[in-house]
Amino acid sequence: MLSYHKKAILMALGFLVQVAVVNPIWAGGDQASPSYTVKISTASVQNNLSITVAGTVQSSRPTQPATAVTIDLLPAAGAAINLVTNFPLPALQTSPYSWTGGMPGGVVVPAGASVRVTSNRQRKAVAPLVYAAIPVVNAVATSKAPAPPAGDKVTCMTGPNSPSPDGVSSTCPVLSFHGLNFWPMSYSDNRSAIDVVATNAAGTVVSRQSLNGTRYIWQVTVDTKAQTVTFYGQGNATAALPWSGLK
Repeated sequence: MLSYHKKAILMALGFLVQVAVVNPIWAGGDQASPSYTVKISTASVQNNLSITVAGTVQSSRPTQPATAVTIDLLPAAGAAINLVTNFPLPALQTSPYSWTGGMPGGVVVPAGASVRVTSNRQRKAVAPLVYAAIPVVNAVATSKAPAPPAGDKVTCMTGPNSPSPDGVSSTCPVLSFHGLNFWPMSYSDNRSAIDVVATNAAGTVVSRQSLNGTRYIWQVTVDTKAQTVTFYGQGNATAALPWSGLK
């Protein structure tokens, strides 16, 4: 028979063995989910076409970092538009990301939009887009012009000496500003005036402005000091519009 003291020692050893088996299941929080933080440091638009989104994804557990992000554009109205899916991240506790690209189909970024960045750990952040403050002129194929409003026509020229020797151009100088495109259309009755037709990202006409003094536009310039845009047409005749009128 075991003595009282030996029984006590064996009971104590058994208790320690049980503790040694049970404790590791809970120690260190092995079953706990790490937390992630998505940060957006840059959300900007250049030329109303190129979007840059940058920031970091932080993890509380260095062994389980986020490895990718998905970036969506959130218009002021309507459904989200995917920009990039599973953009890879370096496997770091604080993983930086920087993506630059455009809208699907190369359309203009809509005004008043935001971006949403979602990590593959299902954490997300949203930030408003910062738009370029200066109008930009792009040569856009006339085949991409919106349907002209009644009484208008899309007729841009290759130079000031139209119709000869400067003939009809396959592109138009189109202004982009605050998510809108401004097309300098001429009138079907050939009056000395242009119709500045603004379209949104969907190509829908949202405004029209008639400017007297020129027609058959071949060039558009931007004056950053005076904050005006000038349309050059036949015979280099001009018509100007303040930036505040681009809406």
